[in-house]
Order: sequence, then C-alpha cells, then structure tokens
Amino acid sequence: KSAAYQESIEVKPASNGALDFPAGGVSLDVLSFTKGGYSLDLDSIQVTRLATDPGGTPPAAIARIVPGQYWQIGTTLDALTANVTFDVSEIPGVSNAAALTLLRREKAGSPWQICAGQILTDATHIRVNNPGFGQFGLGEALPGDVNRDGQVGVADLTLVAAAFGSTSGSQNWNAACDLNSDGMVNVFDLVVVGINFGRT
Repeated sequence: KSAAYQESIEVKPASNGALDFPAGGVSLDVLSFTKGGYSLDLDSIQVTRLATDPGGTPPAAIARIVPGQYWQIGTTLDALTANVTFDVSEIPGVSNAAALTLLRREKAGSPWQICAGQILTDATHIRVNNPGFGQFGLGEALPGDVNRDGQVGVADLTLVAAAFGSTSGSQNWNAACDLNSDGMVNVFDLVVVGINFGRT
C-alpha cells in the first residue's frame, strides 16, 4: 500500500441492505444491484479512504476543500443503486458536519462538484442518495447555506425558521440548522443566515 492509502476495503454484496465499511468511515444502503456475470465471482464494491490532500479547485460556493482525507468508491457490478453515509468524526479539525458540504468528482483531475440531495443526519454523518461513484471530499460550506445548494437564500431561512426553538431531542430538530453548533436552533442561527443572505 502507498502511504497515501489509509484503508481500502472490498465487499461482495449478497443481497440488498446495509453494508458497513467502518474502517473507511462509510456505510452504504444498497437498494438494488445487478451482478456483472463474472465467472470468478469478482463482483464487488470498493471503498478506499485516502489520508492525503484531495487537491483540485473547489466549486465557487465552497470556501475550501478540507485537507487530509477523501474517499474513493467504485464497483465491478453492472449496476448499483445505493445511498451512502460518510462519517466525518475522525477527520482532524472537524467537530460538526453542519459546516461541511459533500463534494464529488469522477477521478483525480476532474472538477469537484457539490453532491445534490445531501442530508446531515447528525453532527458527524452526511448522507447522499445514490451519488454514483468516484472520489468524494468535504468542502467548507458557505455560512448559512443550510440546504447546500451553493447560495444563501429564502430556502435556508425557511429551514431555520421551521427548526427554530428546537434541540437535538425535538421533533422539528434539523442539525443542519444549528449553524453555530450550540445544540439548539435559535436567533443566533437566523443571524448567520441573515448576515450571509444573497451570497453565492
């Protein structure tokens, strides 16, 4: 293994359901797959966590790409539909995923793009529905961009308002709306959206 490769894990799916790659900090919820028909049973999903800087230029809405780690996900299956959850708890300098945006590129040298449809499931996990394969990194989000669409606007204000007054045990809790990481959604989070309103 190169020094850049921290963990590389390969799993052969037998059925739909959860596949965990704990050493890689990734879990997949496999919704469907089609085997490639290899005679030597080579169908697999590979997750590699790379302990090196991902490089590249961030999309315009991203302040910078978080250094020190990124992931590569691939498969030899003919087709795979899966939701992917990334655990960011072991990344140095990261304490709350609310300030992060998941990025994807096809391969090294390709441009980074913001993953559509990502969901902050808690303070250390980001889920994205069927993102495809390639390399995944983390970008520091534009402050106040709750829905991670690359701009701070009415949609972000609406999300914070819907979660206003909540804490982690509340029914209307949305961890992405806790913009200052104080464990509650309050006027300070609205201020973050307000100060950055209109930024792209």
